[in-house]
Amino acid sequence: MIDIIDYCLEDTIAKTEEFFEHIPKQDYKLYFHVYGKNGVMGDRELVMKTLSHELGIVTEVVAKTQELADAICHFAAGTRLHHMDYPGSLNKSCGNMAFMASPMEFFNKAYEFNVHHLLEVEDPYFLFPITMHEIR
Repeated sequence: MIDIIDYCLEDTIAKTEEFFEHIPKQDYKLYFHVYGKNGVMGDRELVMKTLSHELGIVTEVVAKTQELADAICHFAAGTRLHHMDYPGSLNKSCGNMAFMASPMEFFNKAYEFNVHHLLEVEDPYFLFPITMHEIR
């Protein structure tokens, strides 16, 4: 599964989108953070071949409502756990997963960063002064 984790996660996204086809896609975002493979730098990672013997996958859902986020997160996690049929799989129920918490999902509010105040200045470096010290 580690060798084809991208395929497995894309399949999870496709199954989730199909199940929630009645919900506009702009109403939610589904993310996977894969620790042990591109967990920090994503597609900008310099090492592209995963040599790990295990991965940590965090599923993140941001949606218009908490209830929608809960439902999508639960479905995506359940799909990964019980409905993964990938090439080379010996266990079609994907019983080779462990969870860091019980219940396996926990929820919190999400915030989006926005710049609401623009400040015009004559010198753009004025707001970010640089102080240099020479130590001998």
